Amino acid sequence: MAHDITDALDLLDLAIGRSTEIVDPELLGASAELGAATRKRLGFLGRSVVVALVGGTGSGKSSLLNALAGEEVAPTGAVRPTTERPLAWIPANPEPGLVRLLDDLAISDRVGHDSFGDLAVLDLPDTDSVLRSHRRMVESLLPRVDAVIWVLDPEKYNDRLLHRELLQPLGRYSSQFIFVLNQIDRLSPAEERQVIDDLHRTLAADGILDPLVLATAAAPVEGSPIGIARLSRDLHGRFEAKQAVMTKVIADLREARDGVVEATGIGLGEGTSYDVRWEAAADEVTGKLLDPMSGFEPSALAAGRNAALVKGGGPLAALAGWYRSSRLSRVAGLSDHAAEVRLDASSRVTGAAAAITDLVADLSFEIGGSFGRLLRSEVQSEQVETEIERVTTIASREVGGFEVTLNGAWWRVIGILQWLLAGVVVAGALWFWTSPESLQPGEDVRPVVMIVAGLLSSIILRSLVVAAGRRAGRKALHQYSEALRSALRPRIDRTIGAPIRARMRSRAEVAGALAELGIVTAELEERLIAGKL
Repeated sequence: MAHDITDALDLLDLAIGRSTEIVDPELLGASAELGAATRKRLGFLGRSVVVALVGGTGSGKSSLLNALAGEEVAPTGAVRPTTERPLAWIPANPEPGLVRLLDDLAISDRVGHDSFGDLAVLDLPDTDSVLRSHRRMVESLLPRVDAVIWVLDPEKYNDRLLHRELLQPLGRYSSQFIFVLNQIDRLSPAEERQVIDDLHRTLAADGILDPLVLATAAAPVEGSPIGIARLSRDLHGRFEAKQAVMTKVIADLREARDGVVEATGIGLGEGTSYDVRWEAAADEVTGKLLDPMSGFEPSALAAGRNAALVKGGGPLAALAGWYRSSRLSRVAGLSDHAAEVRLDASSRVTGAAAAITDLVADLSFEIGGSFGRLLRSEVQSEQVETEIERVTTIASREVGGFEVTLNGAWWRVIGILQWLLAGVVVAGALWFWTSPESLQPGEDVRPVVMIVAGLLSSIILRSLVVAAGRRAGRKALHQYSEALRSALRPRIDRTIGAPIRARMRSRAEVAGALAELGIVTAELEERLIAGKL
């Protein structure tokens, strides 16, 4: 789709608006002023020359449009007001900006032409209409058209309402005005000169000096239209003047864009691969904080062993487990191996923070300029270290303490089996106590067999239980580390990465807008050179 000046201005505004988030707005002042000045330029910002026809009832405004078109485009008459609905006589293939202008003005009646290049004439409601909305439309349109043809007639050219309510307040747009004294076929040559001289004096009193006044008879009673060729030549001349204006507008756009590039240090089309680099840095931070967890494997294995013995170690092991969990064990100085496993990253914070500060330093020097300095000033080592300590504490509190949980029916089966084996040993011992002769040759040895078999089975089962407990401890340590990682990483992203990412996203949006602005400006320049703008 072909772009127009408005598209380029919108991109410039976007680039400047986003740039205020990453550099001092004062550095963007010159570019912002150029953009604002371009928007304030009088006239339609496109290749079309847009002319508004303004006049009172009976002035022959619609007849003038028909004479310019060489055919009947607008209805004529003396009914008040004749032009109640605005009408647009526009190129058959209008540019997008012109269509948007008509849409904004709610001008739906449009007639296409192929006879007058890119001229667009808007036949507006009569200025002396009793409908105030008509007058407001004229006033809102003036800053957005290239010329205004004020159509006057010999009887009402000095209309007090026209001069007091419209021409005097709108005198700042006088460079756009063309005054057409229509219906001169009703005047003698002397009367025509007298009326034109009087009109000049009235306009001077309105503050409009050296006005362009043309005499026409768009629909004379007899003969062909008068003065239409002179008006057409003037309108054609405005195409050349407009091309000079468009050349200056495009040059100003390029200068404004270059100003944003200089202020932000953003080269067109460049990237920083920030997201990829942040992911690597955040992974490094999390990894360094969790590195000490691998040193807790002996404690995790011991905690798993103890938990397994409580579950499946038999009566003595259960008693020992109870003792370890009681206050008596703490009085005796026995270790609580599970409590030894905890995240204490205080000694690792500085090294972890370095991964982020190094990334920021690299980015800031790669980018350079005001944005690079801003980035370095916002991400200080002490600030990052404090934030890492805070999120580490929160993550540890959220995950809770380390413990080895042994669930599953087979642990209950092993526990029951150990109690049964203990019962066999006790029964054998009691039997042996009552029949000590079982050690003699030829006596019943079942009590001894019960004791030996029970003890051996219990020892073998206990070794299996210990091995399973150690494996469970190792697995629990891995799960605990992953839980800490899952709690840590999102917080690092949110509290440290998000503010940096917001800055980088603003910079990326500026870079995107500048790149697109460069493309649109180049396109406009090519079309201007080819005479298509």
